[in-house]
Amino acid sequence: MVSFESFYEALLRYKEEHGDLFVPTKYVVDGFKLGMKVSYTRKHPERLTKEEFDKLKKIGFVWRIKSKHSFDEIYTLLKQYKEEHGTCKMSRFYTTPSGVNLGNILYCIIEGVTMTSIEEKEKIKELGFARQSK
Repeated sequence: MVSFESFYEALLRYKEEHGDLFVPTKYVVDGFKLGMKVSYTRKHPERLTKEEFDKLKKIGFVWRIKSKHSFDEIYTLLKQYKEEHGTCKMSRFYTTPSGVNLGNILYCIIEGVTMTSIEEKEKIKELGFARQSK
């Protein structure tokens, strides 16, 4: 298990290198799955101490993600995926040929990580994309 300090230092390095804290889920640095740890931390902030939470807040940790792509872009890509693949089942790791991590974006919308309106979520459900049972 990685200590909070190691996680924090890795975040600071990521921010210095990339200019933000939008760490992709699959991002790994020196064998440490930083993206997975960021995702877990977003889902379970209650597992942090107040001091840890405050430290992350101070460096601009992103608790809820707003997609870099507009809803219309995402909706169009989802429609294309459904037409091309004949299904609404999508791996969380699916990336479009143009490099959009559509699977993760869809997952974040469905799980409520990404800020999306009720109307937008309904449009996605109407297409047939919804939470997949495990």
